[in-house]
Amino acid sequence: MEWAREGDWRRMKRSFYIALVAVVSCLLLPGCWSQRELSDLSIAFALGIDLNEEGKYVVSAEIVNPSAISPSNTGGSGGEDQASVSTYHTQGETLFEAFRRMTKLVPRKVYFAYVRVVVFGEDVARRGIKDTLDFLLRESEFRTDFYLLVAKGTSAKDVLRVMTPIMPIPAVKMYDSLEMSEQFWAATGKITIDELIDDIITPGKETVLTAVEVAGDLEMAQKPENIQTIGNNANVRLADMVAFRGDQMIGWLSEEESKGYNYFQDNVEGTVTGIRCPDGGKMAIEILHVDSQIRTEVKNGQPRGQVDIRAKGIIGDVECAVQLANKQTIKSLEKRLEATIRTTLERSLTRAQKDLRADIFGFGRALSRSDPQAWQALKNDWVDVFADMPVDIKVHIEVLHQGSMTESIDQLMKEW
Repeated sequence: MEWAREGDWRRMKRSFYIALVAVVSCLLLPGCWSQRELSDLSIAFALGIDLNEEGKYVVSAEIVNPSAISPSNTGGSGGEDQASVSTYHTQGETLFEAFRRMTKLVPRKVYFAYVRVVVFGEDVARRGIKDTLDFLLRESEFRTDFYLLVAKGTSAKDVLRVMTPIMPIPAVKMYDSLEMSEQFWAATGKITIDELIDDIITPGKETVLTAVEVAGDLEMAQKPENIQTIGNNANVRLADMVAFRGDQMIGWLSEEESKGYNYFQDNVEGTVTGIRCPDGGKMAIEILHVDSQIRTEVKNGQPRGQVDIRAKGIIGDVECAVQLANKQTIKSLEKRLEATIRTTLERSLTRAQKDLRADIFGFGRALSRSDPQAWQALKNDWVDVFADMPVDIKVHIEVLHQGSMTESIDQLMKEW
């Protein structure tokens, strides 16, 4: 009986402590003093940052029109009478000033937690983006999962003014395009603000961003007619990549150079590479399961880089007469594919070493990890060291299968 009472006492004691902890926790938890109702907010999905002729910041905010994208509006593109987003523009000596000045235009507090992309104008990118990044990190409403882009051939302001088909919100269109392009086309890449700052502040690796441009008639791009016809007059599209030194843009990369960069960085999830057939014609191979490793070592006082790339390929398109059932043919195909990818890597490397003089691949960072003492001796002169550093490029491709056909139609016609 006493044993039962002792058990009851222990249970009561445990319950008391649980209740005490719950009460104290409630007292310590913050309240909702800073909450805002959605009806009091204007939600921004994209930001554009440019410079005007006076050197002041020009800030553009793409703000969602809730009534235009509500489920009751079945138009799918913001309805017939109003656009799905509105873009507001202000300017200021600092970004903080420019954003606060936006309250003169927007009837509600602009809320930045849902920003999907931030677009830098080329003028901002060339002057330097560290001050811009400082503001984006310091402002507590911004999350860190948005992507950063550089406007090519136009301003960030104009990029945000394009009315896009399929996706009623242009910012979401750009965000999704980055996601899809990285999976299936290796000439672009997505980068968040945390990754960008890590590249800028860490010696031995320069940063690269994806560019975005307006394709087509810019004037028509801002009108509803742009999304009301089958063949739209203009669209926003990704445009390869942009190289930086520190926080300053120094040059554009071509499509092939952008692909090479992503191979170096182990950023290729999937892409397509074309090769020439032995007897004429073309063949397209889907590249998958890419594994890239960069190493840097010092021998006899001289640094030397190495990149090893292994990948698998699937034949996607054959426009020539070739016997794919023959093992020797596949071996020859693999060698041609390896040579093609190696050429892409070499061109990207030459561009970085000789033209840009910027270690966008991270050979310096690799050296700092493998040989910190050597890196300390070389880091102050790394721009010159990297420009003349030899790099061994090794590529190994394994073609897995040929799709649902073992021969090309061209070959079958010849055999028939």
